[in-house]
Order: sequence, then C-alpha cells, then structure tokens
Amino acid sequence: MIACSLMSTCLALASARADDCALVESRSSLAPLSGARIAAVDIVAEGAHLPGPASFLDRFHAVSRDATIRRQLLFAPGDTVDTLRVSETLRRLRRQRLFEDVVVAARRCGDAGDVRILVRSRDIWTMRPTARLKTPSLLSFGLEDRNVFGSGRSVAVLQEMSTRGRGAALSIVDPWLFGTDVAGALRVASLGGAHAFRAGVRNHEYSVFDRWRTEANVARLSFGDTIVSERALHTVNAMVLVGRRVGGGFRSATTLVAGAEFDSATSISSSTGTLLAGQKKARSFLGVDVGVTHRTAQFDTASWIAPGRGFLDVPIGFESDVVIGVGHERAADVAALKLDSWIGRVWIPRRGSIFMADGWLSGYLGHGVDANHIARASFAWYADAARGMWGLRLTGEQMLQVDPDRRGLSLMTLADYASPALPRNVARGGHSIAASAERNLRVRPIGASSVLDAGGFVAGSYRWRVPDVPGEQLRAGVVGLRARVLSANGGVNSIRFDVGYPVIRSEIMPNRAFATMTIGTLFDVSRQRDGRRIY
Repeated sequence: MIACSLMSTCLALASARADDCALVESRSSLAPLSGARIAAVDIVAEGAHLPGPASFLDRFHAVSRDATIRRQLLFAPGDTVDTLRVSETLRRLRRQRLFEDVVVAARRCGDAGDVRILVRSRDIWTMRPTARLKTPSLLSFGLEDRNVFGSGRSVAVLQEMSTRGRGAALSIVDPWLFGTDVAGALRVASLGGAHAFRAGVRNHEYSVFDRWRTEANVARLSFGDTIVSERALHTVNAMVLVGRRVGGGFRSATTLVAGAEFDSATSISSSTGTLLAGQKKARSFLGVDVGVTHRTAQFDTASWIAPGRGFLDVPIGFESDVVIGVGHERAADVAALKLDSWIGRVWIPRRGSIFMADGWLSGYLGHGVDANHIARASFAWYADAARGMWGLRLTGEQMLQVDPDRRGLSLMTLADYASPALPRNVARGGHSIAASAERNLRVRPIGASSVLDAGGFVAGSYRWRVPDVPGEQLRAGVVGLRARVLSANGGVNSIRFDVGYPVIRSEIMPNRAFATMTIGTLFDVSRQRDGRRIY
C-alpha cells in the first residue's frame, strides 16, 4: 500500500474501508493494478496557487476544464489498466505545460474488484507577461496565456522592437480545432518592413503508436535586411505529409511518410560567388516527399535536475526523422533532390547523469542548384553534483552555399556560449566548432516546480571559412557567470542570464563584456530536423 498524499485526498472512493482496499497513486504508472478492469475515471482539477501576497490573483485564473484533461487520456471505463497507456497519458499531460503536478490514483477492494481511477491535476499560472531578447537587436514583450479559459488553447500578443523599427505579432494555438481531433496553429507578425505568416494543422497525436499521422503547413515571409550581406526579399514554404505506422513493436514505432512540398526564396546579392552585386537569385523547388520516422516508446525519469520540483521524461533509444524530396528546381530548370534529416539518442549511463548525441544533415543536390548544405553534430553530458550539476557540451556545424533565409537555422547562437562576443554578421555560417563546461549550484526553490541556480562557465569556439572576415578565421574564448531558472515538468524549461568576458579573441572582435538572456530548454538544441523549424 502506498500512503495517500494531498493529491489523492478527494478520491471518490472514501466509502470503502481503508483496511479493505489498497490505494495506489503514481506519477508514472499503476503497475500494481495492471490488468484490472476500470469501472470509472474521475477528473479533479485544482486551480493555480501563487505564493504570498500574489495569491489574491488566484481568483482570476480559469481552472482547466475536465474536457481539456479527459481528451488527453488513453484509457476509459471498460478498459483494463495498461501501464504503458497510463505512463503515456501522464507524459502527454506534462507536455502540455499547463500543470504544476499530475497524479493518477486508484483503489481496488478485493483481488478481483474493478478499479475507479482518479486523475488529479494542479494548474500552473499560464497567463503571464513575456519579455525576450531574441537577438542583441530584437526585443519582444507582451502577454501570453497558454490555457485560455481553461481550454488548453494558447494566445500570445507581442510587441517587438529592433534597430529596423517596431512591430507586433499574434500567435494562436488550438490543440482541438473546432472541437475536433485536429490541432491548429497560426502566427502573424509585422516588424520594421518584415512580415510573417505561418499556419499549420495536424491530426492530434495520442501516442507514438498512432496508426496514421497527417500534417500540413504553410509559411510566407518577407524580409528587410538580414544579418548577412544579402537581402532576402520573399520566401514561401508549404508542405503536406501523411504517415502510416508499420510494424507492431512495443519498444518503438516506425512510421512511413509521403507527401509534397514547395520551397521558394528570392534574394538580391551584394557580393560574390557567381553573382554580381545587385543580381537577383532565386530558389524554387517543387517535389514529392518520402521518408521514415522512428520514435522510441521507452522513457525514464530524471528528478535530480530540479530536486523536489519536478522531473524530466527521458526518451531511451534511437530516434530519427528523415525526409527525401524528389522534384524540379524551377529557378535552375533542373531535376533536384532534397534531404532533410535528424537522428539522435539519449542515454542514462548511471543514475544522476544524462548523455545526448544528435546529428543533422540537410541540403539540395542538382546541377547549378545552391547546395544549402547544413551538417551538424551535438554532444552533451549533464551530471548531478553536490548541490547542483555539471554540464559539458561539444557542437560542430557546417553551412555551405546557404541562402539568407536558411542561415537562421544555425544552432550555434544557442549552443556556442561564446557567440555573444562575436560580431553579429559572423555568428552564423561557415564552419564552426564550440565547446563549453559549466558548474551550477542550486540557490533556492521558486514556486512549486522551479529552482534558481547560479554558477560559472567557460566556453570556446573556432570558426573558419567565414565570409567577409580577414583570414576567414575567428577564435573566441570566454569566462562567465550564470543565473538560471529551471522548471521541470516532463521537460526542462530554462530562463538563463549570462554575463561573460572574452579572454581569447580574434582582432576583429570587440574587447568588452557581454550580457545575454536566453529563454528555451536546458539542452539548447532542437531535437528535430531543420525543416520542421521553418514552420
């Protein structure tokens, strides 16, 4: 028998005598009740609770609706308790980033009795002001609510300012579009003469074992001056993919995908290569896609990252996403191939440590077609330590014949902690390798699911074949201090503030300290193929 905590005190089973009935509650599965028939499933949702004087705002928070939670459940009355489905349900709920805590509890009276399951959640405050320094020259601030009226819908209204002017952005995400099993997303933005429109729909994913997957996305961007010596005038991207799961394994799921895509961009060159200054160039690919996606269904948990405040769901095993496009490059009027791929794996070498390895490869192949070649590898290791943790990272990236709109896919601005010391126009592009080491100490808990840590880091990077740089090489080495808020509830979100100083630098680099704020995840890499980040 497992002791009853606050999260299970209102079980609708109180009529049964405690000495006759076994109570089981869990944040991972209901293994002791595996195979038992489910008589009923109840939902108890608690509102958000702010600490101290801010608690008076609790009355303005809309508690998550029963339907918002029930739609994520992979079990129902009449089913039997399946530990895999219970585990996946809890991971699904945590991935919503709507809840501070989620517990499933059940009680069965007698060896052959049915069970009544209670899913109990506690909301987090999802309406909050946002302020993000996206780049050294772009500040975004506004208001965001990820759980509008308890519906699970997300709305963000942002004001953005940069050296090019002011603008605004609106983002809407609806996981149950018009009450159907279709998720939709929309973003509209305008900033200093640059305009963006992104929209997408997909069937709602219930688990990695879903038999069918469908998604469609479109993005239209009009740019002003970019970070490089070219001006990208216009890009249009659209894709449709349909996937069908194959095989019947229980440890992982493999899905074959097929579809079509359109990828176009028009820019004006001010340099080099085969183009004269002011000459127009274009990319316009239309083709059919085939590919395969492999995802693991095995997970472990890491509670040492934010002890007592939550845990990380760790996928165990290889995962990959590969799409090959075959079609016509209309601008060059030739046949072309397009590759977009990612493969990665996470290990837990021992309790209290995580090792991650990821690789990306994308680009075009065709006579007279810009390669837009991006190759990248990343390795990261994190380990528990006295009152904190260690972190080591090594990342390498190669970008060849990359159009201006594709330079934003570089991960070096996040993975290279020395990049804030570099001139803006060379932070992305060319060949680069970066390494870093950090040691952080836990300072204090914040709220119910976050922790504040502080520490120091050293980082170094080397870039070569960098256009518009004397000698085409750059070296940078920095030392710095870091304060960070980590929030762990299935994933680990990070708000990081760094102050650093370059102790090794190339001549063109400024000899001054820097300060940056970064909002993202603890791992600072996107574990998906680059093509998905466009939308």
